[in-house]
Amino acid sequence: MKAYCGVYRTALLLLGLSLQLFCAPSFAAPTVYVIDVHGPVWPGQATFVEGKLDEAARTGASAVILDVDTFGGLAQSAVDMKDAILSHDRDFITVGYVHNRALSSGSLVTLSCKYIAMAPGASLGSAQPHPAGGGDPDPETLSWARTEFRSTAEARHRNPTIAQAWVTSAVDMPSLGIKEGDILTMTTQQAQENGYCDDIASSYPDILTFLKLPGAVIVPEHLDFVESASLLIVTPWVTILLLAIGTALVVWEMMTLHSWGLAGVIGGLVVGLVFVAHIILGTAGWLGLILFLAGAAFILLETHVFPTHGLLLLVGTICAAVGLFFALGGDQQHALFPAATSLALVAVFLVSFLFYLPKSRIWKVLGVAGKQRATAGYVSSADSRSYLGAIGTTLSVLRPSGIADFDGTRLDVMTEGEFVSPNTPVEVFRIEGSKVVGRTLEAALHL
Repeated sequence: MKAYCGVYRTALLLLGLSLQLFCAPSFAAPTVYVIDVHGPVWPGQATFVEGKLDEAARTGASAVILDVDTFGGLAQSAVDMKDAILSHDRDFITVGYVHNRALSSGSLVTLSCKYIAMAPGASLGSAQPHPAGGGDPDPETLSWARTEFRSTAEARHRNPTIAQAWVTSAVDMPSLGIKEGDILTMTTQQAQENGYCDDIASSYPDILTFLKLPGAVIVPEHLDFVESASLLIVTPWVTILLLAIGTALVVWEMMTLHSWGLAGVIGGLVVGLVFVAHIILGTAGWLGLILFLAGAAFILLETHVFPTHGLLLLVGTICAAVGLFFALGGDQQHALFPAATSLALVAVFLVSFLFYLPKSRIWKVLGVAGKQRATAGYVSSADSRSYLGAIGTTLSVLRPSGIADFDGTRLDVMTEGEFVSPNTPVEVFRIEGSKVVGRTLEAALHL
């Protein structure tokens, strides 16, 4: 009996230990994101940084290190990054790590962080803005830049006079070797002595030690070629241009007679490239792409397979337009502007090619003016004048060109713009060189 009690007590002890181990809380190591800000500061890089900051907040990161190494770039992109950094103050600690240099726009990104770390031999400052075409900055731009840097320094409890001097110094600073009106660039040692470097760090572990997170897991985030290309493509005007060219080529190919040629392939690839770029960056889902492809399918059915007097064309156009809107990110990405603008450009392109260009002086120079009429002595290699007034049956859709059978002879026939279904009686009422122009018997009876 005592033996059974001993076994029972041992089993209960083991069960209690197992439950204690199972229920004990697990403490995961903190994570620290390291986001590269290397090379020119541009809109795509700003989008990348904003997205990674949001991701760090969602995943509960303890800190974010922005590894800055840049000579500068676009001021607006730097401001966008600054706003994103400040907006995440409650989510995690931010550190601007000047790996080699943080100049011009890069200095604003660094200044926006709660802490600044600099590698030995790094430089920080020199932020006077200049026009894209060169030359001196205008007073308005200078005033804005000085205020932007000053207010950011105040938000981070640093000496605003020094940050303003990165743009243009308002006073003499003998300790830093500059006079009023000069532009300040600071070494690592100067930055530390004047409260603009909280830690001199040769590597990321040095920064983790400064943050009291020595055991943190580093999550590196680099802007690779695919993401760089995608960010460039989703820039609004690049998206508009690519969509306009690609869609115009696809629509033009739909208007051709029998096959899907090189223009349609190139157009489809260009449009697909825009969609893939948005999907890679997570700014759009598959719903928009599916709707767009469904719309294209309806349009192809109307033009190539089963004419419905415009019904499928209308449904396809609506599906394609709505799909395009969602494929570009919908309301969250302000997709209405690029979608509407690109479609408007396609309409302008098609109108120009179909109506304006054939009547323009350029066309008359590049092409051959006038028509080769049979009355003027022109005869095609296969003389079709004998078919004038002949009645045949369409073998394919005339959209407006197609094939019709005339007593066993297949001829390429075109209408004056209307679509004609297969197995429809047509009459040849005009011959223009090699062109055989027909119309339905119903249309002929109404004349």
